[in-house]
Amino acid sequence: MKKKIFSMIYVLAFGLGLKSQTCASTANIPPNGTLNINGINVTSSSIGTESTNFDMFWASCTVNVTFNTGSLFVGQNGAWSETLNFDKPVNDLVFLIAGLDPGENYNFISNNGSVSITPMNTCYASINANTITSVQAGGGGVFKIHAPNGYQQLTINDPGTNGNGSLLAVCSASIFLGTDEINSNTKDDLVSIYPNPVQNNFTISSKDNLRSYEIFDESGRKVMSSSLKGNKQEVDISSLIKGNYIVSIETKQRKINKKISKN
Repeated sequence: MKKKIFSMIYVLAFGLGLKSQTCASTANIPPNGTLNINGINVTSSSIGTESTNFDMFWASCTVNVTFNTGSLFVGQNGAWSETLNFDKPVNDLVFLIAGLDPGENYNFISNNGSVSITPMNTCYASINANTITSVQAGGGGVFKIHAPNGYQQLTINDPGTNGNGSLLAVCSASIFLGTDEINSNTKDDLVSIYPNPVQNNFTISSKDNLRSYEIFDESGRKVMSSSLKGNKQEVDISSLIKGNYIVSIETKQRKINKKISKN
């Protein structure tokens, strides 16, 4: 594997053993190929990217992130581009970036409106509109990519890379249906959640037998989970802070994602 990655591991080895606070797991999206993540088919195509073949923990400044085997290594040989196509609209994808050098940029372009980038945990990185740029060696962090409407294509590129390459990954838990699909109020929905917004408790009701649920915060980190039985069950989220969450509910037939807000 590339020398830069080996040197990063050596220099940042002090971070091993710490647990990532921003993403429980990254998706092993190949440079070119198709896979299914949380019920959504993701097809990728690229120029100038490749997969790494090991897990890496990156600890720098206040940023602690874990890159799983199969993360993407980009920019080693100059300009690069990675395009992700989704068979259903998604939104608010969370990306992890590490090892940015000055002069390396990450441009994000969706097929459904200009994106905004929210830094969730960063180090040596600046944001200008749809672009993330390193201000010194070792830049990166965790970033949420939002568009006005759910997008089915997202391109990440750097047309003029002059650094030594960096790591790119997407948080698995952030790959869910876009806001419009998640909040669909179709009357014959298999699963419903109420009340929403929530204060301390909400009820999951289903026409199918319930099996389990998982709750993810806006960074894609899983904050609660439990098994379910029957067709209706109350969930206590009094321990969670105020904010927006995704509830992933598994029934006997399929997995459904719902968006809730806690007041």
